[in-house]
Order: sequence, then C-alpha cells, then structure tokens
Amino acid sequence: MIHTQQHYKGTNSAFYWAHALRLTAWEIDILRRVVRCRYKNQFEQDLNKIIDTLSIYKKECRYIPKRCTSFWGIFADMCIDLQLNKFERNILDNVLCIYNCAYTEHYHTKAVTLIKNYIEHGKEA
Repeated sequence: MIHTQQHYKGTNSAFYWAHALRLTAWEIDILRRVVRCRYKNQFEQDLNKIIDTLSIYKKECRYIPKRCTSFWGIFADMCIDLQLNKFERNILDNVLCIYNCAYTEHYHTKAVTLIKNYIEHGKEA
C-alpha cells in the first residue's frame, strides 16, 4: 500500500498542476521551487537554484511543444489554488513564456530579474 503525503494529493498540489499544464521537467522543477520557497527554510537558496535551472531551460526550450489554447486559463486557476503571491505568479508567467523562440532571451532575463527582486524583498512580499 502506498502512503501518499497530503501535500501530494488533490488539486492543491504543484504536481497536479504540473500535469494539468503538461509542463516539462525544467518547468516542473521551477514550479516546485517557487511554491516551496515560502514553506522551507531555504527561501533564497531555492530562488537561486531557479536561476540555474533557467539557464539550462533556455538552452533546451526549442524542444518544448506549443501551448494549448486553454493553457493560460489553467495557469490562472493554478495560481489561485496554490495561493501564489504577485512575485511568484510573475516569475512563473515569464518562465512559461521562455519557450517562445523569438522572445527567449527577453523572458529569461525578465524571470531572473523578478527572482532577484523577490529575494531582495523577502518571502513576506
């Protein structure tokens, strides 16, 4: 019998939303770190790891399929369900736009800047 911990179950799980949005491994890692950075005692460390993951993601994003038309509606539902604050929502919004080849550098740079601002303002922002 599998004993699944409560935070992995239901629609308020980052894993549920990652599946619903059909995220890549890099996007899942970033989502997981954005959600957990407030709850673990590794706030700045988690956010800095996102910057490292973004570097890999930027190189690999040409392999990511186009988003479905309902993607951003599902994204909005996820932000509400996971109670993401303004910083976290903006970070994920930019991360999930990196796949657009014409704007990869723009969204990568913007996401890194948002992460650094979040670190500066702290998790209470």
